[in-house]
Amino acid sequence: RWAPCNIGPYSQATQVNGTVYMAGQIGLKPQTMKLVDGGVVAQTKQSLWNCRQVLKQMDSDITQLLFGVAFVASTVTQPLRVAACVTDEIDRFRESSEEDNIDSVCPLSIVLVPRMPRDALVELQFLALQRNLINVLQPVVDEKTTHFESCSVARQSTVCKGGSQLLTHIVGSNTSSATLAAVAEATIVKTLAKDIADASVAWSDIVFLRVYFDATRHSESEM
Repeated sequence: RWAPCNIGPYSQATQVNGTVYMAGQIGLKPQTMKLVDGGVVAQTKQSLWNCRQVLKQMDSDITQLLFGVAFVASTVTQPLRVAACVTDEIDRFRESSEEDNIDSVCPLSIVLVPRMPRDALVELQFLALQRNLINVLQPVVDEKTTHFESCSVARQSTVCKGGSQLLTHIVGSNTSSATLAAVAEATIVKTLAKDIADASVAWSDIVFLRVYFDATRHSESEM
């Protein structure tokens, strides 16, 4: 049992201070290096299985996830099926696991993209804790939604109570109004700043920050 070989010049995962940072995995069968048949659900399950094999080699597992991103091809008509499939599979592994793990659901970002390697329909990427840190850091998932005017900002965060670690996912609502979009963007920044302060994390300690945006709403100079 193993994960597919790399299809590019990258590492499948790396570990920093007990946190495992994974590269994305698509639904390739390791034996053939071809995508599995069966559409987006089958590819999601295979991608998750591949992720699990990588995490096992890093002394972790998919029952110990902190945060995840699902890149979904824009041709998929029901992208939220990916989130449902990931949740169901993680729950299934959690129920069969005798190890300590995170009880709450791993926050999962869904990002629509025009195309992916090998024309895959889904690619999963996770951050996870190594086994020996689960009880020490005590990760807890928190969810909140802030409403204002006719738009809203949703937030999911994983805070490690036993250490100054924060992984947060903040999404502004889709709106055709440029004014409301600007308000939502400002609120996202304020929400992120508050999360960082509440978790006692310094800005200088931020490992990475990802920003996804609708490119059709911005000019080339703004990007």
